Amino acid sequence: MEEIINSKIDTSKNNKKKIVFFVKHGLDNFLLDIINELEKEYITKKIVVTNLKQIDEGMEWGDICWFEWCDELVSYGSKINLAKERIIICRLHSYEAFTEYPDKVTWENIDKVILVAEHIQNFIIDNFNVNEEKTVVIPNGIDTKKWTFNRRKPGFNIAYVGYINYKKGPMLLLHTFKAIYDKNNQYKLFIAGNFQDHRDVLYFNQMIKEFGLENNVIYQGWQNDLDKWLEDKNYILCTSILESQNISVMQAMAKGIKPIIHNFVGARNIYPQALIWNTIDDAINMIVSNEYKSEEYSYFVEKYFQLDYQLEKIKSLFLDLIKTKKYIKIEQPLVTIGITNYNGKKYLSKCIDSFLNQSYSNIEILLIDDCSTDGSEKIIKDYEEKYKNINAIYHDVNSGGASKGIQEVISNAKGKYFQWIACDDFVEKDAILKFVDYLERNPEKDYVYSDFNIINDNNVKTQEWNYKVYTKNKVVQHIFKSASGLIPMNCLYRLDFFKNNKISWLVYRGNDFSSDTLNTIHFIKHGWNYGKIDEAVVNYRIHTDNLSKNIQKRIQNSVSIFDYIINNYKEEVYNPEILWSQLEDKNQYKNYIIAQFYYNQIQNHLSMRVIPNYVSRDVTKQELMKYCYVFAEEGMKYIEEGLKQGNTYTSEILELKELYNKYIEEVKNLGVIG
Repeated sequence: MEEIINSKIDTSKNNKKKIVFFVKHGLDNFLLDIINELEKEYITKKIVVTNLKQIDEGMEWGDICWFEWCDELVSYGSKINLAKERIIICRLHSYEAFTEYPDKVTWENIDKVILVAEHIQNFIIDNFNVNEEKTVVIPNGIDTKKWTFNRRKPGFNIAYVGYINYKKGPMLLLHTFKAIYDKNNQYKLFIAGNFQDHRDVLYFNQMIKEFGLENNVIYQGWQNDLDKWLEDKNYILCTSILESQNISVMQAMAKGIKPIIHNFVGARNIYPQALIWNTIDDAINMIVSNEYKSEEYSYFVEKYFQLDYQLEKIKSLFLDLIKTKKYIKIEQPLVTIGITNYNGKKYLSKCIDSFLNQSYSNIEILLIDDCSTDGSEKIIKDYEEKYKNINAIYHDVNSGGASKGIQEVISNAKGKYFQWIACDDFVEKDAILKFVDYLERNPEKDYVYSDFNIINDNNVKTQEWNYKVYTKNKVVQHIFKSASGLIPMNCLYRLDFFKNNKISWLVYRGNDFSSDTLNTIHFIKHGWNYGKIDEAVVNYRIHTDNLSKNIQKRIQNSVSIFDYIINNYKEEVYNPEILWSQLEDKNQYKNYIIAQFYYNQIQNHLSMRVIPNYVSRDVTKQELMKYCYVFAEEGMKYIEEGLKQGNTYTSEILELKELYNKYIEEVKNLGVIG
């Protein structure tokens, strides 16, 4: 039997969006205030799910589908056909992050994941295939009007509120209180909550007797009126190992009760340092201290975790999602496919055929041949003759890289969207359909990419590369540290991005080797917005002839990438760890830091730490010493410039110059430079 609660339907206002909330029995404690607020502006329905078919019915009814927990309900709801058409929100509290549930969700169909704490957000992004751009942190709010504030003072009544389970640190709770009791046996521990594991019950019963605490540990069970129950308590004790926030602690703080908070994972990002303890001795000292500031405890909750703030953030989120979510039937705008080829006869047909056989039909194909000598030209001409939607450009002279061909794809594309791809790669049957669907539904995006299947010479998948969506600053920071990208650059672009910005594919300082990484930062500079579909629809081939395996070129061209960032981005972006505004001589220190950066590149490459696993490492030390010399040339420019800029950091720069000179001398002794 379906259980529907809190259904607020005003049939006279049919233009209102409908929100359906899915939750399991007994797990809606954090949801009630949200529903009460949203029903003022939306038609709402809460479904306590006892049968998964209720989710089909609810999603058929609602425009916006809210899954209160990341559990089997959202796993099911994210997979049904309606998922692509509805706005779907999943709220992930804490415990779900450490279960198998996140792996079972089709995240591609989730529009927004609400996390209640930043450390949980980071864990989810790092451990599951969840795009960072889909996540938002909105802490649980405290309705301070429901909690009676009083100016309180030290006393002997300690409260513990909540379930007693492994996450709450039950052993630490008991041993901490025993140490407090040993300090002064007037202290009493009052427990409001339920045990969730019989083993904890057995342990508590045993150790309370062993410790002689029968009269000082008072278990009073779950409380319906927690505000009243807390009224005579002087402290609230938290011994958890991990929390999203610990709502009961904040509720007690709203009443002016002093919190004693164990340094659980994430605690320092939530609470003031003065309220957190590491050792049991720390906890004892906090309790026996005469310092007691009821107004500060209450003000902290009111300032940062007031329910009204949470509700405003949620309402704003809803408006944004409604504004950007489009329910579009794809009309198949023209897509230009540009395939760059140089001596790719062995793989070329596989690549072309993968686009000719797409489920998406409105495609033109532009083949760019870079003066091949292996017979590729004949294959291309055969395709031109056979297919009206295929045209080709033939270079009379080899250009030395892929960039010229990509530039020609951009300048000759007739489609609303385009994709360039190397001739040795190919795509899955629905790749273009899924890419176009994403860009049509997200008109603010200029580019969409996917995960990659890694294949060998025999078209056998050997592994899968799973990408994420990082913020622009994080992408720039990563590239500055590694000269390698976080975004695959051979998927689907919106052509208007290039037209509106009057740009094309960039070759900088002659870098036509790692041009994909270079153009990532070039496009970001021009306000590039990107997104991702959560499946592998591109097949990327790694074989013995891959250009990307050339170590010498990788090293040489990384300098152009670093130089582009240094000259086009603020140092606060690519090196945010430094407090630049507080430096005495920012310009001289910047030259010193960049010179140090290039010296570190030498050391990291010689140790092989920054060379990808798939790149051949059949290289001698003498060769590496020679290749890395470009870093020394670049770094010494900043050494010399820094020495002209005053005396603040001169000694550090001179010490670094000695290291450079030692390396340069070693290279000369090897006979690899003059």
